[in-house]
Formats: sequence, C-alpha cells, structure tokens
Amino acid sequence: MKLSDVGEKGFISRSMGILADIWISGSLAPGDDAASYYLAGLWLLLKIDGFSAHSSKYPWNRWSDLGWKAATSCASDIVAKGGTPYAYLISLGAPSNFPLEDMLELISGFKEALKLYGGVFAGGDTNSSKDDVWVDVACIGSTNTDPIPRGGRPGDRILITGRFGYAGLARIYYERFFKKGISGLGMSQKR
Repeated sequence: MKLSDVGEKGFISRSMGILADIWISGSLAPGDDAASYYLAGLWLLLKIDGFSAHSSKYPWNRWSDLGWKAATSCASDIVAKGGTPYAYLISLGAPSNFPLEDMLELISGFKEALKLYGGVFAGGDTNSSKDDVWVDVACIGSTNTDPIPRGGRPGDRILITGRFGYAGLARIYYERFFKKGISGLGMSQKR
C-alpha cells in the first residue's frame, strides 16, 4: 500500500493509532492542528507546519512568498486555537546548487511574516535535499483561556476576516489552466 492509497487524512489517522498513547497532556485531542500543555497559569500551544516548494510554490510566487506562507501556516493554527504566537523555528532543505540569493529571499519572507504577527526567531536547522526545496516552521504560542479544539460545539461562533477562498482559487487556477499552458485569467507561463 502507498501513501496515495490512504491520503493525508488516512496517514494521520494511522499515525495517531501509533502515537496517541504518548500525546502531550493537554486540552487538544490527538490529531488536532496544534497541541496544548498547561504550564505556569497559561496554555502553551505547539505547532509545526511544512511543505516542499514543488507542491506549494506556484510559478508566479517569489521565494519570499514561500517563507511568508510557511510562517503564516504555522502562526494561523496558533491563532485559530485562541493563542498568540511567540517563538518560531525554521528548518530548511535545499540542493547544494540552489541559488543562495533565493534561499535568503525565502528567509526574508519568513522574517516579514514574523514582524507582522509578532514573536521572536528562536533558531532552526539546515539540511541538504536531493531535488527540491522544503521548509518547516515550528511555533510556540500561548493563551490564558482554554484552547479552541478542532471542530465546533453548539453555540460556537465562526469569525472570518478578509476574503475567503483565495488559496483554493489559486490552486484551482494553477491545476486547470496554468499547468496546461492556458492563459485563463490573462496570465501565461511566459514572463
């Protein structure tokens, strides 16, 4: 059986079957988007998020967009739990012949997001990669109220800020038009 046979949710479900008995003691259930731990009068929130450039950087994105996206993906899950992001770590992998300027641009996008969301940089790691660039960001945040679990409860309210659905729209455009060389909305592969 391959990963593609079970998909992301199937893999997570099987992984939680292995790891659930050692899940951190907190108010968020195994498999939630973040973990929580009560410490010194606050809920500590822990999150990691990552992806490869191949699957997450559209051709029209700059490398700074990927750095921004990595930090935002992680911080947004802390905020969705009712917390405030505090400390971020980044781990990067790239082929040895990858342009230094592009990797530093990725770091600049990461920094730009942290300046907007607040918090401090707490370190990271670098690795070599055979063919693709990948990035992982971990974030530690906190809240003085019970963290919001995945899913809703009767009486809960959903608050949405800004425009909804643009990330999905970009993915649809990319898959249906851009990859096939169809200009679609006036954009083409030639720059």
